[in-house]
Amino acid sequence: RSSDLKPVVYVASTDLYMQSNTASSLLGQASDQSITDPNFLENQAILLRTEGVAAEAAKLLGYKGPPGALLGYVTASPLSGADFLVITASTPNAVDAGRVANAFAQAYITTQEASSKQLAAQSIRSLQQQLAAIPNDASHANQRQQVSSQLSQLQLFQTVPTAPADQVQA
Repeated sequence: RSSDLKPVVYVASTDLYMQSNTASSLLGQASDQSITDPNFLENQAILLRTEGVAAEAAKLLGYKGPPGALLGYVTASPLSGADFLVITASTPNAVDAGRVANAFAQAYITTQEASSKQLAAQSIRSLQQQLAAIPNDASHANQRQQVSSQLSQLQLFQTVPTAPADQVQA
């Protein structure tokens, strides 16, 4: 019977160890999530399955079709009680399953790192404008020092590689 013939599906997975958002902590942004937020991993799983991450994964894979089509092969879910996100790819080809899971892991890391760097660059411009607007006199020295310190931290952040996650068990 043809109903007995189910297509073979190969499954591969990889784990991401999630880091706290360094850019947010440097910026002191309470509105951004941190790793201790109970929704953090759920939200990162949703972010991993976005068109932007799929487009980056498509580039890594050399995939010529619409990047969004890759999303049908991938799931992402938090590992209960841990700071890990599990990426699972299910494809009709064993090799492709592993390649897709790994590509989405790397694409997530790349897009999130770029987003953090962009946020830092915007904040640097804002802090530079703030610093320029603060009078350079003794009565404003403390305020200038605080803004300068924050500016220096963000400038350092931009020069140091800061991955939002580490892929383990590729």
